[in-house]
Amino acid sequence: MAKLKGFFEKITGRRLFVILLAILIGAGAITSACLYHINAGYQAAKDEYAELRSISLVVMAPRGSGGIDMDPTPDVDLREINPSYVFWLKINGTEIDYPVVQGKDNEYYMFRTFRGEKNAAGTPFMDIRCPGGLEAPLAIVYGHNMHDGSMFAALHSYRNSTYFLDHSDITVTPYEGKPLTYRIFAVLLTDVYDEIFELRGGSRQDIFSYCAGLGKPSGSGGVLVLSTCTTGGSDNERLLVFSAEI
Repeated sequence: MAKLKGFFEKITGRRLFVILLAILIGAGAITSACLYHINAGYQAAKDEYAELRSISLVVMAPRGSGGIDMDPTPDVDLREINPSYVFWLKINGTEIDYPVVQGKDNEYYMFRTFRGEKNAAGTPFMDIRCPGGLEAPLAIVYGHNMHDGSMFAALHSYRNSTYFLDHSDITVTPYEGKPLTYRIFAVLLTDVYDEIFELRGGSRQDIFSYCAGLGKPSGSGGVLVLSTCTTGGSDNERLLVFSAEI
């Protein structure tokens, strides 16, 4: 009986090993498939935005004998591709070089690219509750903190003082008009309950008063806030980069 018991225990142990091995192999295959899907999504978003950058390059057209016309003229009006387009956002030396949209709500572009394709990268978008666009005293733009360093992930580098000083200017090119320059004056680790989110659509005096407390330069213009999520914090935690038109 003891030998028979040992035989069955050996068979059972082998079966258990095979089952566990099969589970591990299956889990590995699922993980690999998920990673492939995620990486494919990242690459699809990168390819789309690279294409948009190439077709929206400004044309430096000659103007008679006076030299070069410095007024930017897009090769293609991106509103023909997406009517929600409001401006192009670029920070030299960073990954931030994207079109910004303002949809009918604050949900649609969280997980859709500029062309409307479903994608975790989404598109940087202006808060719908910031009326008036760049003409208003406050514009808040949201972008994902992507693991591959794209979208607004670079904003976290502004917590380093040297990086802050080396990348302090933001270029904003509206779909109409000349490029605008915004200078970063503060970086704030906060949450979705911060007062700045309550000032959307508020008075210029209240907005500028709040931002003055963060170091907004006297005499500077409208405020542009770039917002992204954090890693390791709560779901409500946000990193905000404040800039003002100069």
